[in-house]
Parts: sequence; C-alpha cells; structure tokens
Amino acid sequence: MASDTYALGVLAETTALDVPIVVLPFVNTALASRQPFRHSVDALRAEGIRILLGPSGFQPHPPRTGANLIETYPWHLALDEARPPGPRTPLTAVHQEPHQRPSTPDIPRRDHPGNRCERPPFHPRPR
Repeated sequence: MASDTYALGVLAETTALDVPIVVLPFVNTALASRQPFRHSVDALRAEGIRILLGPSGFQPHPPRTGANLIETYPWHLALDEARPPGPRTPLTAVHQEPHQRPSTPDIPRRDHPGNRCERPPFHPRPR
C-alpha cells in the first residue's frame, strides 16, 4: 500500500472494507477554502465516510491560530459519532471536562530534561 503515511494507507484500505470511519479534521480556513480540499471532503463523504466539518463538527480556524485550540479540540464529537447505534450516554455527559486530555504520568516525555534522546552523529557513506 503506497501512501504518505501508514495511517492514511490504513484508512484508504479500510474504506473499501466498509468499516465505519469518522473524521474530525483540524484544519484552518485557508486550507478549508481550497477547492481540492472541498472536493476531497465531498468525495470521501460520497464513499460513506462521516466527516465532522462545519457547524455540527469542527469549525475551521484562522491560519496560525491552531496552537491555541489544541486543548479544546472536540474529540468527543468523533467518539460520539463512532459509537454503535442503540441506547447510549453521550461521552460529553460521562466526563466532567470533555476537552481535557487525560494525564499520562507513566509515559516519559521527550521534552523533559531527564528524557533527552541523543541522536547519534550522522556519518555519510563514502561514495
């Protein structure tokens, strides 16, 4: 499977297998206004992929403002949409603060001074 990333390749193949897919794009208005982006969204929706973009999903933000929105990204919308049909409690009702990421103290952070990963020196091959 040839694609830009493994995740895109898995999504491309999974689409053909009729697996339900929900996409909640984190995109700015500059990209969202482009015809190729809009065409891709329309094409994916035509294949049955649920794309939560716009009033009922994620509203594109102005360029260069995305970093300010990471903490309030509405993950719960995609999770609620992906849940199987039937009686359920929306995830927004289960969590007190749906936009807060869970803490992961057991996972070392690369940016922590005690967890620096030193990259080995680069030595080009002789020709």
